[in-house]
Amino acid sequence: MATARAADGYSNGQIPGGRRRSWAARGNPLYEALVHLGRLLRTVFLADYFVNAVFRRELLRVLNRGEAVNALKRAIYTGRVASFSDP
Repeated sequence: MATARAADGYSNGQIPGGRRRSWAARGNPLYEALVHLGRLLRTVFLADYFVNAVFRRELLRVLNRGEAVNALKRAIYTGRVASFSDP
């Protein structure tokens, strides 16, 4: 599958061959429905976040774990990790 890049001269929404993705155009009923679905899901998420303390703690735990993994990857990449055998 060929991908369109801005460096190749394709603007946003265009694909090689000159066709546009018509479902992504404003005014299209499917596009509008998906926009509203996204807004609804964001609202439900925010309501859960503000109301449910257990959800907030779990989300924070998962985010912290992800940040720790990313910090470890950066440390390994730059060579700033001490040996595990060091006390």
